[in-house]
Amino acid sequence: MASTSNREKGSERITKLPSELLHIIFNCLFVRHYPNKVLGGRTEAHDTPRGYANTEHAHPLDFVAATCRTLRSETNDWAIHFLVQHKDITRFTALPRKKKDHTFNMLRGRTGLLSWAERHCIFCGRNSSRSAILINGLRSCAACDKVQWPDKITKTDAREKFDLKDEHLLPQRPHGSALAVKLEAQFPNGLPRIHYGAYIQQGGTTVMFLKKDVEKLARLHHGDLEAHLAKREARRTELRRKKIDRDNVKRVPIVID
Repeated sequence: MASTSNREKGSERITKLPSELLHIIFNCLFVRHYPNKVLGGRTEAHDTPRGYANTEHAHPLDFVAATCRTLRSETNDWAIHFLVQHKDITRFTALPRKKKDHTFNMLRGRTGLLSWAERHCIFCGRNSSRSAILINGLRSCAACDKVQWPDKITKTDAREKFDLKDEHLLPQRPHGSALAVKLEAQFPNGLPRIHYGAYIQQGGTTVMFLKKDVEKLARLHHGDLEAHLAKREARRTELRRKKIDRDNVKRVPIVID
């Protein structure tokens, strides 16, 4: 009984919030990103909300709207405002006056915002089933993805261009290496993380980052990045020179008297 009473009190506190604040919360809930869904393996607790993993079309706002009549009305108002505010993209037309009693569902159905967002690019409104790389809870055509995030970099390029390892780039994933142990000791309050996305390409998984985030991370780990990369290149040059010398020695003909 106590837990039920606490839930009811919590619901009452939420419904007492002003509409402006509730709509800000709904805006945050609308944008979802679960990169571990593509990468597989261990999933962080905050990556996939409880009860959503096995529900294909579940969305946090669906559950908010189902909580009570007040929140259903608020989510409907928010959805209508979003659709009208971006009507040049959503092609939304005003509702008939008789439907403004909030008994309908503006999240789902033919004109619902979430249903529309599952079938259209969120940036241009064209039909699309492609997920945005860095926000995979939203649809984005390839052209808009490049416009919105023009400076993306693959994990392979991040490793090569900034001398970073998987332990630096994806510390939230299990590694168990000596470097991972060293980094955990170096950052006892938690390793620095950067935003990333993942998608399947030609049967393999590609991980993407924003280049500016990778550069900032590299400076955090390496200090003077330019000097660090120059030293790395000098080491590589020296190793190549030694290899050439060894190969030349092997090619020297052996003369037998």
